[in-house]
Amino acid sequence: MRSLLTVILLILIVTLSGITQISAEPGDSFDEAIPIVDGKASGSFENRYSQKYYSFQISSEDVYSITLGSGNPSAFYMIVFDENQTQLLSSFDSNRKDFLVSNFTIGLYYLVIHNEYPIGSYNLEIQNQEVVTPG
Repeated sequence: MRSLLTVILLILIVTLSGITQISAEPGDSFDEAIPIVDGKASGSFENRYSQKYYSFQISSEDVYSITLGSGNPSAFYMIVFDENQTQLLSSFDSNRKDFLVSNFTIGLYYLVIHNEYPIGSYNLEIQNQEVVTPG
């Protein structure tokens, strides 16, 4: 009887510990940010007021364009953070879908996409805009 109670107790502990564990999904936080590969990423939202976190590396101090494309341009916003998670740019106030950034220094950056409407997909593109200096 005692061993049966022990087994039941162990099953209960294992079951309850599985319920209380929260597993983070890629893109749910700064720590789980999805790396942007070759300057491009895409995704979609199924719930209203959701966010997706991305990370990207700047390897040279040039001018960069960041573009957010979607089927519904007013439904998505983007926010750029530095490696210390300090906000640098936001499209919430301006409803802009592109930035031209000339003050990136070499390092890690984050880009957060936020949606307001329940369903939709988006595309991201980060490009180095080579600036030709007359010479």
